[in-house]
Amino acid sequence: GVAPGATLMAVKILDGHDTGAGADLIAALDYAATLKALDAAAKIVFSASVQGFRPASTTAADRAAAAGVIVVVSAGNREGVGADAAGDACAAHPAAARRAITVAAADSADALSGDSNAGPCVDVIAPGVHVLSADAFWLPGGLARRSGTSMAAPVVAGLAALVLAEESEGGNMTGADVLARLTAGAPTVGGFPLAWASPDCKCAR
Repeated sequence: GVAPGATLMAVKILDGHDTGAGADLIAALDYAATLKALDAAAKIVFSASVQGFRPASTTAADRAAAAGVIVVVSAGNREGVGADAAGDACAAHPAAARRAITVAAADSADALSGDSNAGPCVDVIAPGVHVLSADAFWLPGGLARRSGTSMAAPVVAGLAALVLAEESEGGNMTGADVLARLTAGAPTVGGFPLAWASPDCKCAR
């Protein structure tokens, strides 16, 4: 992955059919905030590739971010559960969270993916079309190419983990701090800054 040295923790909020309750997402975000409260120096990135939840999930994402968790959320897609016909990420939840880092999807032509939400709530863009992904439905092998903002958000979450790891005081960084690092000197793709990490980053080696 993007940050091979990171410690992963799976917090399940969806079932095998990609459906789940908003209360489970809120509980997961609150759990991350609790872990941060127990260890203020902890470097925690919460990645959520979901859409179609109620505004309470956006409130929970902002609450976790305010507690010191780096919350990365997908901008949402124009199709699927809870899709906004206008493609506005501000109308999607938890994509509308202003303290979170909201990620749109780019295609191989360095343009906004036709299925990606956009708008002022989007902070960055990352590759999100035909991304090689782990997929239990494609066994043997377990790999498939997937598209959508759900593919783009984990890329940014990994980059955020690299940023935190590179800083001795990374546990004190806010989402805004991390976003500033990810977009410093970044090119514009599809109207949004492309999230990137310096090739001089030592934390992945």
